[in-house]
Amino acid sequence: MINTVWGSTDKPVSSKQLAALLVSDESIEGTLYIGYPIIGTPEGSFPIDALLVSRKQGLVVFNLVEGKTLHDYEAAQDEVFNKMQAKLLQHQSLI
Repeated sequence: MINTVWGSTDKPVSSKQLAALLVSDESIEGTLYIGYPIIGTPEGSFPIDALLVSRKQGLVVFNLVEGKTLHDYEAAQDEVFNKMQAKLLQHQSLI
């Protein structure tokens, strides 16, 4: 079962589609955060489109796309990974 926590998103259509897809899959358990977390960085706030937190799947970060154009998604995924990793490494118990 997926619990969904809705935050602020500028990608409402793809966010709703992702939530519906994950809720319909009974093999996935955890919490789906849409528009959370917003990571503080030296450059300012950095929002995550969607984050699944699950004991089975771990942390799964989603970069959502509205429309038909992918804008350098590899760089966007690398940036999200690096920021999330840096945030998690701040917590000694996770190392």
